[in-house]
Amino acid sequence: MPDGLRDIFHVYEYFRGVSGILDVTRTSLGRRLLRNWFLRPSLSLSTIASRHNALSCFLRPENLVTANTMHGHLKGVGNVPHVFSQLRGGKAGVREWQTVVKVFYPFK
Repeated sequence: MPDGLRDIFHVYEYFRGVSGILDVTRTSLGRRLLRNWFLRPSLSLSTIASRHNALSCFLRPENLVTANTMHGHLKGVGNVPHVFSQLRGGKAGVREWQTVVKVFYPFK
């Protein structure tokens, strides 16, 4: 097995172990994003700092009520990027339009 491939397997095994401990995401998109961050970490200090600030903002005790409220509004919305790509392509069905209403109706 080539060394590069062996390294990839080591990173993947590490991710599987760590993700079980650190994965407190609530959606499949969040899990996918966390997985990508582990498997392809950014080398940009500004990107890393932005991610850290975003996560720390949601984890502050004074923001937990707001974060949980946001989660409640977005619960069951689904894959938003997919929905909007369907809308842009003119291929949206009833389910996609229901998602749009569900996302934007609370802000009415």
